[in-house]
Amino acid sequence: MDVFTCRVSCLPLRQQPSHRSEMVNQVLFGERVERLDERGNWVLVSTTHDEYIGWVDWCEACWQPFTKFEHTAVISSVHAMVRAENTIRKVLFGSLVEKDRCSVIEGTTLSQLDESAALNLLRKVFDGTPYLWGGRTPYGVDCSGFTQLYGRLIGMNLPRDAKDQAFIGEDVIMGAYLPGDLLYFSQPDGETITHVGIALDESHLLHASGLVHIGIYNDQGIRMPGHNQFSHRLCLAKRLII
Repeated sequence: MDVFTCRVSCLPLRQQPSHRSEMVNQVLFGERVERLDERGNWVLVSTTHDEYIGWVDWCEACWQPFTKFEHTAVISSVHAMVRAENTIRKVLFGSLVEKDRCSVIEGTTLSQLDESAALNLLRKVFDGTPYLWGGRTPYGVDCSGFTQLYGRLIGMNLPRDAKDQAFIGEDVIMGAYLPGDLLYFSQPDGETITHVGIALDESHLLHASGLVHIGIYNDQGIRMPGHNQFSHRLCLAKRLII
């Protein structure tokens, strides 16, 4: 495999090989990609942690050829200063640092958290973060990017999109939700899963919708603030088993 490790803080992954194409994902520092195809400076890649495919402008980033799997830690502060290959870089929450190759000069790291600690950290770091399609950072995040980062904190690699994340974990009986359960929603009149959030208790969830905030839900869905209506319909809930 032709695999490389990303050595910039954040790189947009686009649907088509053009800067005009929509951003569908982001590659964070320390994440690995496999090269699949190329068109000029544009390279079609698959991210190794979730097999998400998209185009990157190869010249926008620095890359380290991947040689072997090493023990990694997760950046747990909004940003950190990391020395890698004799270069100091500013990296973002959720980035991966290989302990044998990188040293964290400023910021914090973690190996794995339990659900409660992960939720507390996410609330601290992401509260008020604006919604950004394809985003995975404290400066902009979408709903499934947010839950994917939650999975990383507790030691699980989740797929990138909500509809695919919904296949992971054990089914939860309606009304028996525990903190950390993933809640999957459709549009009010739809069936297709388009949204995901994290249960805080049996009536509150943490999710990225407009911005990252605490919403109110029940077995029917997410309530619209100040209205007796629902913005999303609850389809199912899953419990991640570590």
